[in-house]
Amino acid sequence: EAEAIYRRCVGIIKATIEGGSPAAQQALAERLTGITANLAAVLKSGGQLDQSEVLMRAAVEADEALHGSCHPHVAAALNNLAELLASRGRWEEARQLHTRALAIKEATQGATH
Repeated sequence: EAEAIYRRCVGIIKATIEGGSPAAQQALAERLTGITANLAAVLKSGGQLDQSEVLMRAAVEADEALHGSCHPHVAAALNNLAELLASRGRWEEARQLHTRALAIKEATQGATH
């Protein structure tokens, strides 16, 4: 049921994002990224790992486009993707993403946060 709700939300936002003011488009794009990440988490918990990975990668790209490459949202999205990859035994790629996420967190929140 959660998957269906998130997919419906994605469809609604995609249908309404065009034509709004720049501020409204920005807000909807940020919401879309969050919903995409949530849908990816639901898919992961349901064992749909391939689909989850695609959406997690899309969330990383969207967060980077919205916020730049050094932002806490990007770090969180990278961490989520790294956890998925680690669960699939893709250790080196997961390590690289965790390292990048940690560097972003240290740069934006300090090393002791």
